Amino acid sequence: EEKAWMLYDWANSAFSAIIAAIILPVFFKTVAASSGVSDVDATAFWGYATSLGTLICAVLAPFLGTLGDYRGMRKRMFTAFMLLGVASTFLLAMTDNWKLLLLLYVITENCVDKVYSEFDEGYIDAQDRIEDHWLTMNAILSDCGMPLLDLHNASDWLMMYAVTADEESMSERLEQVIDQIFSDSANVDS
Repeated sequence: EEKAWMLYDWANSAFSAIIAAIILPVFFKTVAASSGVSDVDATAFWGYATSLGTLICAVLAPFLGTLGDYRGMRKRMFTAFMLLGVASTFLLAMTDNWKLLLLLYVITENCVDKVYSEFDEGYIDAQDRIEDHWLTMNAILSDCGMPLLDLHNASDWLMMYAVTADEESMSERLEQVIDQIFSDSANVDS
């Protein structure tokens, strides 16, 4: 089960990095241009489709997540979204209609994002989640030319611990961490 998840995670990364970010936008502009859509309009339509896909995912995610947990349908939903994502990704290359291409893109993005966000949490423990967020944060910091976080540094680790809050909000977790630090230092002084 863990190997299957790692393979899915790898495929999801390839889809996001290569298909959605590099190949598909160029392919969409080519298909749209052949239908008489200007570059400016094609870029706008692409942005609208991406925003719509994100909005749909944000609205449906809590409901589908609850349904998966409540009904015990998590694995079946994972499989359904994965198959729909694979099918719609395949169909992306088969159409020359720019409107259908946008629709398939929204479906594919939602399936990939939904499956990944819904089931990522079920397969990793707290330490893995901290390391996963640490890698992401370091990539962002590196791109900005800022110093990287070091998980061997206590303050960096505590910050990542607060950012990866599960049950409570990030501010509640950060407050707990700060309270713990000061309560421990108060106990040492007395």
